[in-house]
Amino acid sequence: MKEFHNQRPVLVIDDCQIYRVASKTMLLKLGLNPEQILLAKDASTALDFCQTESFQLVLCDYNLGSHTNGHQLLDEMIYRKLLPADCAIVIVTGNASTEVVRGFADLKPDGFLVKPVNFLTLQQRLPKIIRRKRMISQVLTTYAGGDFNHAIKLAEDAVDSATEMTNSALLLKARALIALNKLDDARNVLISINDAPESSLIQLELAQIAFKQKQFKLCETVLKPLEKDPITCTAALQLSAEVLFKQALFELALKKIVESVAKSPKHIVRHLMKAHIAMAQFDLKTAYQGAAGALKEASNSFRETLALHHFAAQLTLDRSQFADTKDKQKYLNRFTLQCQSWRNRFDFKEYKRFELLLMARASGLGGAITKAIAYFDEYQQYIKKAKSQPASVNEQIELAKVYLMFNNIDAYQATMQVLAREFNRDSTTIEHQAFRRYLARWCEQVERISAQISNLKTASKNLLHNKSYGMALEKLIKAQELNALDEEVASMLIFCLTKAWPAGWSKQEVSRLALKCRLVSTSKFNTAAYRRNCQILVAQLDIKELIQWPSASDNLLGTR
Repeated sequence: MKEFHNQRPVLVIDDCQIYRVASKTMLLKLGLNPEQILLAKDASTALDFCQTESFQLVLCDYNLGSHTNGHQLLDEMIYRKLLPADCAIVIVTGNASTEVVRGFADLKPDGFLVKPVNFLTLQQRLPKIIRRKRMISQVLTTYAGGDFNHAIKLAEDAVDSATEMTNSALLLKARALIALNKLDDARNVLISINDAPESSLIQLELAQIAFKQKQFKLCETVLKPLEKDPITCTAALQLSAEVLFKQALFELALKKIVESVAKSPKHIVRHLMKAHIAMAQFDLKTAYQGAAGALKEASNSFRETLALHHFAAQLTLDRSQFADTKDKQKYLNRFTLQCQSWRNRFDFKEYKRFELLLMARASGLGGAITKAIAYFDEYQQYIKKAKSQPASVNEQIELAKVYLMFNNIDAYQATMQVLAREFNRDSTTIEHQAFRRYLARWCEQVERISAQISNLKTASKNLLHNKSYGMALEKLIKAQELNALDEEVASMLIFCLTKAWPAGWSKQEVSRLALKCRLVSTSKFNTAAYRRNCQILVAQLDIKELIQWPSASDNLLGTR
């Protein structure tokens, strides 16, 4: 065990006590001291250890029970730099299939062990893994610390002193050169080791360089064979999607990222990329699938954020807004469940602000005009008290949608200008490019719907002039389904209902329609004609709520 440091600890992570004890026994037999071996039964314990210990080896089981799994745990450890750069990471799993190995490829583990692990395997494998890490320990540590020039010098020294580590040292040198934006030099280094066992990884680095230099055709050529590689295929497909997106080939980009996600569904960032590219195509269904997939894989991990929950909810409301009438309520019901989900996971103060905005739009889409107004008023009061908290891009997007829903064109345009400046400030990311294109397509859809409503209103007015109330009702109901917050449509519907009811509708159905047309707190509520028509319907339908302000407890989705 000369390859192991005699002071630095080793961490064994496994939810099964039998395996933890067995692993410790084998490590002791290999020559480690008892005090060097730390055992963690779950992710929380492992993360606590990482706060105080500098591990040289981590043996991590993939399946850690019903909470955070091994993939999520290592993802957090690496993302937050909780492990030393020269720590060897070994995945322990009962399934070392290509699919499992591919899923861990982005985390760059140093090896895999298949359960049940025996002493002979451990004796043969661990020393080799540790030796490779120790021989380039300084290069790894220096590179991780951001001193790229020194890392290059150490990599060159490592090449001279340890022939067997030449490829690994040169690969690190190339990555340091890329970090310094010396892309041509990095390419030359990579080409010099192109016949190494790590050739697929080297080709992937070469493709990244071509992408950074906007040599898209070259990048595609390099990536094409890598897309069929059993391990690097997912990363290659992701980069191919980025290349195609940059060339505005959105449909092809979406196909690539969907394929990448299907091959390795653990990678949350790729789920989100799928959502963003689908948004650029205004493919709401696929965009939602991407957001929902990210949420599913992020569950119980540090990547499960409130922003991710809200993003999925925004897409759900968009689907409701543009869905057929029969499906609108289905998406609103899904939104209700999404609200309950983040309420169960986050503090009220964290989600209240954005939730009020989302609730305003959900209420409006559901035809609850007064509730939509009440939620939005509460949101505006809330942000006045939180001036130091700027709105995120997603919140600004939602705000623009709500302003337009209320036909507040000046505020809508001002918010869109803020978003345009934000997108121009950071116009290189796929996320912002996708949002920009998505909003443009969203506006087109809204304008198309507005034109439909305008045509329906014009036709209805002509029919009303001819006292064709039944036919006018049909037109107005379609208009109301397209935009439940159109005050003119609501007022005309109330008038029509005093003259005729839709053919075949029950009293209960007519009452529900009338209540959707309540214009309490709006300018039209104070007109004599609207009040008179409401009084007529109150008498006909026995629904006093038509002229009553809803109580504080009369809540669309039950906010706390």
